[in-house]
Amino acid sequence: MEHLNAAALDVTLLVTTIRALRASDDDAAHAPRKLRKRWAGELKRAVAAYLATLWHSDDAPFDAAALKRCRAAAELEMPHALDGRARIVAVLDEQAHALTGYAPARHDLWRLAHLTLHLRAARRLLAQRGFESLVSSRGSPGRYLQRRLRRAMSDYARASMREAGSGSAIVAARQAAARRLDERCIASAELLADVVVEEWQRGIADLEAARRLVDEGVVRPLRAMVEDWHSRPPPPPREAPLATEERVGMIEAGA
Repeated sequence: MEHLNAAALDVTLLVTTIRALRASDDDAAHAPRKLRKRWAGELKRAVAAYLATLWHSDDAPFDAAALKRCRAAAELEMPHALDGRARIVAVLDEQAHALTGYAPARHDLWRLAHLTLHLRAARRLLAQRGFESLVSSRGSPGRYLQRRLRRAMSDYARASMREAGSGSAIVAARQAAARRLDERCIASAELLADVVVEEWQRGIADLEAARRLVDEGVVRPLRAMVEDWHSRPPPPPREAPLATEERVGMIEAGA
């Protein structure tokens, strides 16, 4: 899961840097408003490119090579921001709480990515066992759940960018994502689990691995996440100091 953790951190740093750049409105700062707006626009496109690459292939595991592809795709969208990374650090340093809230956002994005990648692995395994109609065909619960999780993650990122305050940003982002995770989404996950368990108990196919993936990697965390986001406010931020290179929100394709 180390590569998934790195991906969640990458996206969170990009999103929180965008929010910090937009919140800084002092034209006398290290970069004028027009330049900060340009940087923020590039980083916004970088987030979209990163997520699109993360979801690109359902057949490949999310390993070091996949993480590198995500980072490379994001870098292509932000040439001026990469060139101006030192000035971005200076802008962020002028704001006492520029990246406040990044820790809960990183955890939220990790939860969404964790669900997405476990569902990907389960769908791949079930398709290999002959359950294409359940996970791959048009309108199947597997494909529906996949689309909703992807849109939830995109909506979370977009809502995080728009809100200036860290608390309001987390609340708005969770609400945006939770709207995608509706009752049909939960029902689709439960249907996958029911079919897998039934077939596993009948001994028709070797589905122990798929059963664990669906139950422990999708159904349980999905229920818990939806319940959390509908019933609890975000935790108060307890941020560890970030290293200078982290504060830019930039990423290196070769890292």
